[in-house]
Parts: sequence; C-alpha cells; structure tokens
Amino acid sequence: MQTSLFPTRSAAVTQTAGIDRNNIALTTFSHQENRANDICPTDGKFYAPFDMHCVMHESKIHRDGSISPYMSVFVSDNVVMTPVGNHKVTFFCTHGGKKIVTDKGVEVKKGASFKQGDHFYTQGREDGKDNDGNLIEFGPHIHIDARLGDNFIDMDLTKIKQNYYLEGDLPIEDIFYNNGTKLDFENSIYVRKFTLINSGQWNGWIADGSEWYYYENGVKVSGWKQTSDGWFYLDPNKGNAMLTGWFTEKGSSYYFNPKDGEAGHKENYVGGVMLTGWQWIDDHWYLFGDGGVMQTGWVWSSAWLGWYFLYTSGAEAGQMAVSTWIDKVYYVGSDGKMYKDGIFTVDGVRYSFDNSGVATRL
Repeated sequence: MQTSLFPTRSAAVTQTAGIDRNNIALTTFSHQENRANDICPTDGKFYAPFDMHCVMHESKIHRDGSISPYMSVFVSDNVVMTPVGNHKVTFFCTHGGKKIVTDKGVEVKKGASFKQGDHFYTQGREDGKDNDGNLIEFGPHIHIDARLGDNFIDMDLTKIKQNYYLEGDLPIEDIFYNNGTKLDFENSIYVRKFTLINSGQWNGWIADGSEWYYYENGVKVSGWKQTSDGWFYLDPNKGNAMLTGWFTEKGSSYYFNPKDGEAGHKENYVGGVMLTGWQWIDDHWYLFGDGGVMQTGWVWSSAWLGWYFLYTSGAEAGQMAVSTWIDKVYYVGSDGKMYKDGIFTVDGVRYSFDNSGVATRL
C-alpha cells in the first residue's frame, strides 16, 4: 500500500491576506475560513503523492460571469495510507494555467495518469478573468485542497466563488504524511515554511488503518518503547503494532490503556500507555507497580490507609477481594479494606479483630 506523501519537497505556505511570501508574491484575499492552502514550492513543482489520475482540468464561469482559473482534480488509483486511516484521496490544484506539461512531456488533462513521485503540476500566475475579460493575477503559487474518497463529480462554483475548495475537505495534515502524522510547519508571524521529510525519515507514531506503530529513523520499533507519555509495547507478533489491554511477559502481567486518546494520534497520545497504580478495569480494582507489573497478595495502601488483598491465581488473579474471608482468618469489607483493631459483625456473627487482622469469634 502506498503512503500519501505531500506533493512538494519544501515550500512556503500562506493563508493570510497581503503577505509577502519570501518576496515571491502577494495574496489579495484570505483562505482562512476554508482549509485550502496557497503553496509556493521551492522549485515551483508538485510531485504525485501516490499513483493517481486526473478527473478534471478545465475553467468555469462564475455566476457573475467572471471566469475561473483552470482547475485540476486528481484521484488516487487505489486506497492509500493517510494520517487518518486507509482511504482513496481526492485533491485539486489551481492557478497552474491551461497548459501544464510535465518533466516527462505528459500534458495535464482529464484521463492523464501519474505514478507516485512524477512531476504533475507547476505553479503559475493565472487566476482567471474578470467580467471584462481582463486577466487576474495573484502571483505564482499553487492552490491545493483535499478530501477523503473518490466520489468526485464536479466543482460547484455557485458555492465556492473564489475561495476554491472541495466539499467535505480536510486539513492537508490529515491527508498527506510528512514527519509522522502531520506536516511540520515552522510558524512565523506571517509565513509558514516547512521542509518535507520522506517516509525513510519517519519518527514517532504512524497510523496504518486501525493499528499504530512507532518509528525511529524510518524503522518500526519492536518491543518496549518509552516516550514522554510513558511505556508502550510494540508487539512483534503483530507486525510491531501498538498493544492495548492485557499482556503477560515472563510470568508478569501488564495492562496497556485501550483509551483512544486524542483524535488522529498527533500528540500527547495516551492510548496504549502502560498503566501503573490502582486501576479500575472491567468492574474490578487492580494494582500495578511502578514498573507496571500487576500486584497480587496482601498490599498496603498509604493513600487509603489499609491492607487489601489481591487474588493470587485463577481467573480472579490481581482483582481486589471485597466482602469475603481470606484464608478463613481475615476479612475484607465492601471497600476491600481488611478489618482490624475492633469488633465487627460479619453475616450476623460478631468477631473481634486484632491489630494484625486475625479474627476471633465472640
């Protein structure tokens, strides 16, 4: 399966009106209310993010009679890996002009096909014509927008006017990969610059469908991995996918948080992290040590100021005992705390419990 890679090596990105993009050009209107981006590639070219084909390359007439720039829409040939799962992808570019010829001599038009990495689009100054037929130019750049799916039919200019975008679009960092699961924007006051990193340099969490993987220098990490969020286990028996739930290794049991965490797994992700301390799991209390190992037997809780018993074997192993006798000598109440230092009634019978918790029937 191909990965959806952002279509330029490095560029300047701007969405703010009246900004000098490294003295390349000035924008005259903003796209901030939409997710479309104006891109100024360093070499002026876009490269196919995956195997794809062109489904539209044409200019249109607005409701007011003005003419749109030439707009090119592309669809992935197959399902590709994106930061939000595996999907087909539709995206479009504009401002390149009517005739765009690639490095391989292929002309951009409906039906043209491109392989991943092929040059397929070049930035231009063309932005259509006004009602009097005068050419409108906003400086050399490529306007890009994207969405998931391949059900593109047409561009509806009655809705979008000049802020060209696809219906149902997503932020480009949710469509294209770069350095993990998002584009690595280096923010300045007016211009956002970024340098693209290829898949061989991936670092951090990467999604592939419903599974998560952790990369270091483009290689999947296997086994135990500590991040700023805690310890994780990348299961070598499942292609190094992140493990959740119960895990036993060398006779010790661990539990990894199944919580999904932040959508998109972009940062501060807590799903899959190894749990420590007291945890409520499947309607029972468990205790995990600082190293994550599930505890059993008698344990003292400094927080709850009492002794608690965690079953040592069988299906109940690790569960905190409640409202029951332990070894027919000790009793734990409904809160799990061992009775001691007093007289208590259990099942209608009075017992005296000494300082060690040993019961004597009265």
